[in-house]
Amino acid sequence: MPPPDPVCDMDSVCDPGEDILDDCPDCATCGNSVIDGEEQCDDGNTSNQDSCVSCNDARCGDGYRQIGVEACDDGDGNSDEYTGTAHCNTSCTDILAYCGDDVCQTEFEDINSCPEDGCKGMCGNNVVEEGETCDEGGATMTCDADCTEVMCGDGQLNEAAGELCDDGNNDNTDACLTGCIPANCGDGIVQAGVEECDDGNDVETDECDSMCKTIEHRKVFVTSTKYNGNLGGLSGANTKCTMLANMAGLTGQYKAWLSNATEGPAFTFDTSYKGIYELLNGTVIAHGWIGLKSGNLQNEINLDQSGNLTNGNVWTNTRPDGTPVSQANCDSWTSTSPTIYVGPAAFGKSDQTTSTWTNFGSSPCTAQIALYCFEDPK
Repeated sequence: MPPPDPVCDMDSVCDPGEDILDDCPDCATCGNSVIDGEEQCDDGNTSNQDSCVSCNDARCGDGYRQIGVEACDDGDGNSDEYTGTAHCNTSCTDILAYCGDDVCQTEFEDINSCPEDGCKGMCGNNVVEEGETCDEGGATMTCDADCTEVMCGDGQLNEAAGELCDDGNNDNTDACLTGCIPANCGDGIVQAGVEECDDGNDVETDECDSMCKTIEHRKVFVTSTKYNGNLGGLSGANTKCTMLANMAGLTGQYKAWLSNATEGPAFTFDTSYKGIYELLNGTVIAHGWIGLKSGNLQNEINLDQSGNLTNGNVWTNTRPDGTPVSQANCDSWTSTSPTIYVGPAAFGKSDQTTSTWTNFGSSPCTAQIALYCFEDPK
């Protein structure tokens, strides 16, 4: 009679015949390269540093470091909390910082708890320790928040000590001045890349305006030489102005305040000019073209090219706005003949500041009269 079929009796003893049964726990053996019973894996070896650990899938926290996958594994000792001793983090990617790793973890370690890591004093504990020059629990009038004595220019902004800025240098041309005061227009120091000038005042008639923009100054004079109506045209009058200016030591190009029938300063001058027109002694005549054409000057144009006082009539044929007065302009300032289109021509008065400075009356073209000359590079 044939023997009965073997039965797995689940008594944890591998009885004869049970070893031929599949999945009988009584005969399961880890390391036989067969996944038996509750085994998750069986790679046929006893290494606990590969992907199969005691026939279970390797995982972070099993206490075994899987080579090439994990940097460490301390099992139940894995933690992301600082304890002062070396242990693996919960992701098995690195050893967490610890006392003795040659790096001072200032959040947890100080000179007392971990001197071997080169820790200095714990700044902010109101105790002056090694590496500190002061410690007053934070920024005060005498101590910075990094436990060093207050010093403007150390890069530590300490508002408690009255610092409004601190850029770590003593350069007075940047945004923070010596004394830890922010730069501003009017402090007398030119801030590089920001201000064109800074003369420490808000006077608009000097070289620098209240916005720290450079003010251009152009000279104005009335000629000491008198001319009849044959000036050689507008260009001839301009040449006379420039020649007199250069002979007096003035540089640049000068133009006569003069109009023919169709052209005048409103068309030939630099009408975008926003600087100051002034006499040779610095007396302000007008602020820019807008001020010049307003109809009223701030002061009389009564100094000649050498700075001498000169009052009298001045050829213009020009309204205050720089446009021509009439066609009576000495035949475009080329003739003294008394024809209807020659004269009399309009003139102004150099001792006036209202519109009469440029349009006072008319005079025969044979008269000897001065010119107004304006510095104008256009």
